[in-house]
Amino acid sequence: MPERWVANASPLIVMAKVGLEGWFLAVPDEVVVPRAVAGDILAGPPDDPARRSIAEGRFALVDAPEAPGKLSEWDPGAGETSVLAVALADADYTAALDDAAPVDVRRRYESPLTVP
Repeated sequence: MPERWVANASPLIVMAKVGLEGWFLAVPDEVVVPRAVAGDILAGPPDDPARRSIAEGRFALVDAPEAPGKLSEWDPGAGETSVLAVALADADYTAALDDAAPVDVRRRYESPLTVP
């Protein structure tokens, strides 16, 4: 089965700062970035390498589906919500996030969401 990731801002920003943003393109078979996440990255400093990668179209941008009600109630923020909404809508996607909060969502709502 192909490996498919949906990425949040912080992992992309950190990997880009150390020159490894290409890792997100090389390791999985597919990686997408929700438009809300891309907006957060594009609002960053002009010299940010993650911003350049998004602006250059290196990552496929996707619209996130509407977040499930319970996720909306938890409200982790627009970017993280969009990442989780994509992963919850399509179990083939693995959410690439930067903290343990999504694990709490999975436990709380018993979703099939996987967190690397």
